[in-house]
Parts: sequence; C-alpha cells; structure tokens
Amino acid sequence: MAAPDTQRQGEAEFILAHPLFNELLDGQERQAMETAVQAAPDDDNTRRTAMMQVQAIRTLRRQLAEIAKPTKPARKGAVA
Repeated sequence: MAAPDTQRQGEAEFILAHPLFNELLDGQERQAMETAVQAAPDDDNTRRTAMMQVQAIRTLRRQLAEIAKPTKPARKGAVA
C-alpha cells in the first residue's frame, strides 16, 4: 500500500534534513569526484564509473527534493 502524498513529502523532508544522510552522501560524492580527478589520463573507465556515482547521488537528492516540495492544492473550478 502506497503512502499518502503528505506522508511521502514529510518523509522526504526528514531524510533531506537528516545530518548523517547529508554527511554520508557529501562524502561519497566528494570521494567519487576525487577519484575521477585523480584517475590516470588514459583511465576512462574509472573516470566514467566515478562520474556515474556522482550522477546517481545527485539524482537521488533531486528526486527527494521533488517529493519534498509542497504540492499546490487544486483550484476550484479548474479545468482538468
């Protein structure tokens, strides 16, 4: 059974505001960026893998932020 939108919104806000969550993701993103920067010039696979990790972390944060956004109530008389 899916959680109501308001519950999902509250949970996403809680996760985004949690210091440990942010500390862990910040560290992982920083490490992945450092791995990409420090990769040998001919090591495209390491660089690509590290940047995919960064992209995944940023996508997770963006999705949580989208869920956490307050929803606008439907206007009365609005055409659907």
